[in-house]
Amino acid sequence: MIFLGPSSGAFRLASTIIAARLGFVARGLRGARGRSWRPASPSWLKRLMNLPEYDDGVEVRRVRSNGEIKWAGERVFLSEALVGEPVGLVLHDDRSWAIRFGHLEVGLLDGHAMRIIKTPVRALPMYQG
Repeated sequence: MIFLGPSSGAFRLASTIIAARLGFVARGLRGARGRSWRPASPSWLKRLMNLPEYDDGVEVRRVRSNGEIKWAGERVFLSEALVGEPVGLVLHDDRSWAIRFGHLEVGLLDGHAMRIIKTPVRALPMYQG
């Protein structure tokens, strides 16, 4: 287990990303060394915060606060770990859809049973465009 102490760079990075992602604005807060907290530079923060983009023909759904997506008028539970994130669905065969988060395939949706078939997470080749 890795412990991220408040003075570690990883801790500061994680704190900045979480604060920006949740829309928090820290005003007048002082860190352990008495320095004021400032949001990170928008240039690199934007690169870190980029949401996955999907090609044309990919059905995109945003994961709801309870971990579900809406598909064919039905609510289907996917994962609470992806709440608020866009996932892409690509036709896998005549019955199922591959569910992707960026370049990761995170499962299969059985379109007839309207349930997720759990599969190991698989990394897809990344597009170098």
